Amino acid sequence: MLGSNYTLGEIAEILFAKVEGDKSLAKSVVSQVATDSRYRSIDENTLFFALKSEGNDGHKYIDHAYAKGVRMFVVNRNEYQDFDKNAVYLVTEDPLKALQSLAAFHRKKFSYPILAITGSNGKTVVKEWFYQISSNLKHVVRSPKSYNSQIGVPLSILMMPLDADLGIVEAGISKVGEMKKLKHIIQPDVGLVTNIHNAHLENFNHSLELAKEKISLFENCPIIYNKDYADIMQALSQSDRIDSEQDLCWSENDEEKADVHVTIKKEETSSKITIEGKGDNKEITLPFSDDASIENAIHCVILTQHFHLSWNEVQGKFSHLPSIAMRLEQLAGINNCTIINDSYNSDLTSLEIALRFLNMQNQHPKKTLIISDIIQSGIVREQLYKRVNELCVSNDIDRVVGIGEAIQKSAECFEMPFVAFKSTKSFLDSINELNFYNESILLKGARIFGFEDISSVLQYKKHETTLEVNLSAVNDNLNFFKSNIDPATKIMVMVKAFSYGAGSFEIANVLQHHGVDYLAVAFIDEGITLRNKGIKLPIMIMNASMGELEHMVKYELEPEIFSVASMRILNSYTKNSGHEIKIHLKVESGMHRLGIEEHDLPEMIELLKQNKKIKVRSVFSHMAASDDPKEDKFTKEQYEKLEFFVKTFKNELGIDFISHLVNSDGIYRFPEMHLDMVRLGIGLYGVSTISEVREKLRSVVSLRTIVSQVKKVKKGESVGYSRVFKAENDILTAIIPIGYADGIDRSLGNRNWNCTINREIAPIIGNVCMDMCMLDVSLVPGVKEGDEVIVLGPENDVYKMAEQKHTIPYEILTSFSERIKRVFYYGD
Repeated sequence: MLGSNYTLGEIAEILFAKVEGDKSLAKSVVSQVATDSRYRSIDENTLFFALKSEGNDGHKYIDHAYAKGVRMFVVNRNEYQDFDKNAVYLVTEDPLKALQSLAAFHRKKFSYPILAITGSNGKTVVKEWFYQISSNLKHVVRSPKSYNSQIGVPLSILMMPLDADLGIVEAGISKVGEMKKLKHIIQPDVGLVTNIHNAHLENFNHSLELAKEKISLFENCPIIYNKDYADIMQALSQSDRIDSEQDLCWSENDEEKADVHVTIKKEETSSKITIEGKGDNKEITLPFSDDASIENAIHCVILTQHFHLSWNEVQGKFSHLPSIAMRLEQLAGINNCTIINDSYNSDLTSLEIALRFLNMQNQHPKKTLIISDIIQSGIVREQLYKRVNELCVSNDIDRVVGIGEAIQKSAECFEMPFVAFKSTKSFLDSINELNFYNESILLKGARIFGFEDISSVLQYKKHETTLEVNLSAVNDNLNFFKSNIDPATKIMVMVKAFSYGAGSFEIANVLQHHGVDYLAVAFIDEGITLRNKGIKLPIMIMNASMGELEHMVKYELEPEIFSVASMRILNSYTKNSGHEIKIHLKVESGMHRLGIEEHDLPEMIELLKQNKKIKVRSVFSHMAASDDPKEDKFTKEQYEKLEFFVKTFKNELGIDFISHLVNSDGIYRFPEMHLDMVRLGIGLYGVSTISEVREKLRSVVSLRTIVSQVKKVKKGESVGYSRVFKAENDILTAIIPIGYADGIDRSLGNRNWNCTINREIAPIIGNVCMDMCMLDVSLVPGVKEGDEVIVLGPENDVYKMAEQKHTIPYEILTSFSERIKRVFYYGD
């Protein structure tokens, strides 16, 4: 929602835009802006900005937004055409620049200061922690989640009201020149630089260049920073900033030259911080001991000083700082439910985002929101919960469960079934009476309500080991491949084999939401499962049994036909049943696996001519060596053979259909062979044999478990089956609950694979057991039961594991057992 209403005519003047179409709509009030036509809350009061990106073009979705009621659009003058005359169009040079200009105009109307936070890491954590520390003393508004990009920042600013005590915005960049645009939008009154690291340097020559770009946001305002970062200090020394005398720096190492000196004393699970300077000494105890969290907390202390918050009122909050969930988690729940866990805060903006995510889930007919009181919103209670109701109605929520005294008093505000409890404890005492079954449940609670207890009760307890699947990475990888194909070319995505181990429905749901054209699975039961979970995209079955044609028809699945024998059975079935069926013809082009041979053509064509109930949707083949430049001549021959089959079928049958050949690597290497559709497989999951592609893809999965037990093993004692490992010295071992039944091959034992605990390496020792592994943790300080263990992650990735096992990443990803709990999330 916009922080202030504007008429479309006013916005046209702000943007110097030409008004086309139904100009009578220029008096319409704009209550929200949108850049995504899939949001359910968009309506006739929405202004849709048709943004272009490397992989997509918002102008393609104007018709989709129009069908959902949108009548106001901002479009590029080069793309403007004769759209529906019952809508109005603001024609501009660049819709993204227009969005940013509108946000900059809105920002100038604020009656309160803006704190801008940038840096390599910790931006969102500092923002959320300081919000929680200060929100009971001030009316604080802030950007949602990690809305820190060229699109996220203007959307954040536009959602902020005109009146508050403080606004907090985070700013992120990916290349030189972007911060100048964000500075124009944010117009910060004070800045904070969290740190500068060597991460995120893809488009920068070195970390100093990155630091200079970050610092440029604060040319006209004071900065808070840690002077122990050399790049920050050098960037500041080379800048021409105004108001630098008002900067506030802190240091752990330089007591004399820093405004504030910090002393840190770490203990096993906590730390004590002493802060001295500016004529004031403070001591706090933090509930963690890792460097990143300590640094983030210190920045929050400095911010309390800068904004003159009462130390007596905020000091106690530092000992209870929560772990900030940087992501929306999707978890398997009890009674066939799905849990969307976003329970670290509750406000209208983040609620709207979470409801959009909930509405991407189509596997359940019912959607329930469990929400706590919204704390310190600055809105009168009745108006606040009426707005919550509006969001629930526009996002098709079937039931609302409220927790807290304020929402309990607001039952009259809700149109759908509503029940409320005074506290989380009273809710948990009555949870069995609420009959959670076969539904999607969104948890949205302010931290003080302890919704982690609700999440724990509602989660399906399956395995202490989790395979985490980053759906944001899936989306980024999809967009990378989209950027390498023509917009008119269709995309089929392979979700066979449990989506290469990542989870079939959850991946398919993301793909459906982002508008791919086709899905492909190996067997019919995979297709049926997707249909039962609400997937409506066309689905090709690659290994279709002709004995299951009834189910193909019932679930609208499309079999791959690769032989004359199968075509004969299909021909007989459709004639006897009267059912139509869509099929895909796979032809032999050199792979010598499944496929129609050239000598099969006469009979295949005759059968298709005789039977109009069989509808050919595509003719395709399979590349054998798309990743190998030495075989490019063979690949070209495959392409030419497929073209022969396509031409023959079209000429003989007089019909049109889709043709496709290239796979993930082929998309990148053979743009001339894209034909009507490409097939995206393992590339979606972040794997490629092409080095330049691999660098641009994001890893999708990580495998994590916990330490079950820690043991001392004396010199000469053995560990594991067959006593193949014997300690040469006294060592410390950790047992973890994952083994070869979960996909950790026995070849990875005996120091052939390293896990990570507390950022330290811990090799597997002894033989891998069916359900367990033993690690040497002698060099891991302070390891204890319950510590997290990363089995597969950034430092020990799928490529390394494949190399160690002398296999390919496909086998690694598909080997992880389904008994391992999958956790799906959006975030970095």
